[in-house]
Amino acid sequence: MDNWIKASYNSELRTVDFVDANGSHLIRSGGTLPWRLNNPGNLRPPVVKGVPSPKKTQGYIGIAASPKPNGELGYFFIFPDYNTGRNAIKGNLKRLYSNKSIRSAIQSYAPSNENNTNKYIDDLQKNSGLDPSLIVGELDNAQFEKLVDGIVKIEGYHGKGDTPQKEERRSTTNLVVSNGAQPLADQELILRQDGVDTKVKTDQTGRIPPVMHNPNKGVVEILREKLDGSLEAITQIIASAPGGNLLLTMDWTQYTASTNKHAGAASGKQVTKDAIKYVVQPGDSLSKIASKFKVSVSDLKKENSIKNINKIFPGEVLIIGGGKEAANQPKPNSPTHQESKPASEKAKEKHKKNEPGASVPAKANPLVNAGSKPLATTVSREGVGSPIATISSTQIKAPWMEIAIREAKEWAGYHEKKMPAKDNSKGIITDNYHKEIGSNATLSTAWCAAFVNYCLKESGFAYVKGAAGTSSQFPAMSKHFVKIDKPVYGAIVVYRHTNPKYGTGHVAFMYAKIDRGDFAVLGGNQGDTIKINPHIEVYIKAVKAKVVGFYVPAAYYAHALEVLKNGDDFGDIQHVKDIKKMIGDSADFSTKTQ
Repeated sequence: MDNWIKASYNSELRTVDFVDANGSHLIRSGGTLPWRLNNPGNLRPPVVKGVPSPKKTQGYIGIAASPKPNGELGYFFIFPDYNTGRNAIKGNLKRLYSNKSIRSAIQSYAPSNENNTNKYIDDLQKNSGLDPSLIVGELDNAQFEKLVDGIVKIEGYHGKGDTPQKEERRSTTNLVVSNGAQPLADQELILRQDGVDTKVKTDQTGRIPPVMHNPNKGVVEILREKLDGSLEAITQIIASAPGGNLLLTMDWTQYTASTNKHAGAASGKQVTKDAIKYVVQPGDSLSKIASKFKVSVSDLKKENSIKNINKIFPGEVLIIGGGKEAANQPKPNSPTHQESKPASEKAKEKHKKNEPGASVPAKANPLVNAGSKPLATTVSREGVGSPIATISSTQIKAPWMEIAIREAKEWAGYHEKKMPAKDNSKGIITDNYHKEIGSNATLSTAWCAAFVNYCLKESGFAYVKGAAGTSSQFPAMSKHFVKIDKPVYGAIVVYRHTNPKYGTGHVAFMYAKIDRGDFAVLGGNQGDTIKINPHIEVYIKAVKAKVVGFYVPAAYYAHALEVLKNGDDFGDIQHVKDIKKMIGDSADFSTKTQ
């Protein structure tokens, strides 16, 4: 089904380019201007100081500038389809002319300085059979439809025009660059077609603008520049072939970060290590992490205020190597971090969720993100300067789970609305996840999908924006996600409810293996809060939901396939009560997901 989201008009070629949400294009030419624009009423936006400034009209996806006979530009709305354009006529008539007669309405709708208004009124009476003295707002439904039909006919939507109507679809290829586990941002590519090179850069989600297929031209070569300045061919897109999604999995980038404060060897100052922010991975233990970073278990325990060294959980953040000073500072998302402030107080604070360590006072050492491999430390040939930590481009598993755990720790026990005293709610969640992804909804509208998309957005992965991102089925409908056969850590699980009392469906993250062969599912809008529920016990048996599938971001797909070759990557079986305690969730399991 077409989902045109924007359109532009070429006045010289007299063509309209409609762009679909999936990146494909439809070129419309010939026929009449109202037909090309899907604007059967020839509706125009108001113009302020020479600039079109629409205020009330709904549903348009572009504005066309078309020269008038006197050389001035006339502006017209472009609508995604005929019905949307027709509804705009109805809205215009009801909003502006409801209290006027048809005659008076047309005198404003088709003014005499641009139209033969009297002829317009006469033709409208002949076409509709309606007396021009009738009041627009007093017409019944059938009469109102006749009025609209008459306007559409006079404006020429169904006219033949100078040339025949023509529509030409052009497919596109959507390309994502990944290292197999995470999208690669700011990577420069060169698109070469018919000897012309165009440079593009990947965005934060690893994507470049959709590559349009033009069958009249040759292949599109995709190249990258090597360190010596020469160009290397990576792949090519056949312009005459159907469009689709293309994932380039490449190990391009090596990231570096300073792990020591800059101090020359002759300065006499002691060089102290900076703190490292480490995200706990499935299968990790405190002893493994200590060995990896050449620190002691006791130091890790002390620096992170860990009570039980046998209980650390994936997605939590540890501070490594910060010493006593770092250990004494409050650390965001540390294993024991629990928000105890009322929601009303937290709402007054400025959120800095994209800034690791933002809540650490200025005296604390800066945090350096560590990948899943040890840091290789090197110094200059002369043995002076700042040692460098070379962080492998192999990223941590499911980076979005760090965000999900952070949010769970912040809001577990809080709810989307004021709850009865018997529920022992800590307060109201003040983060509107709908707003965070560009939707106008509030948490009174099901927000499980908005929560998942927010976590993806915060971790730099592609997500679904706006109203489309609020559907629990979004991973199954979006090109940004790929279905996998079995779950991996952090996989997105999509449910379809069979009982309407639970809503249409639910979406959440697969977090851990738990007792009795079940899985812990972490999600938003689970019992009106962010919490853990068992996959089988709650969703399959109690709710009787159907699993639509397990999904991962397209940029993570290669990594997921490697994991599934060896089984899974959930690590050891966890006890669900321990996970709930870790995030501060003391409530019972809940079947409410919508």
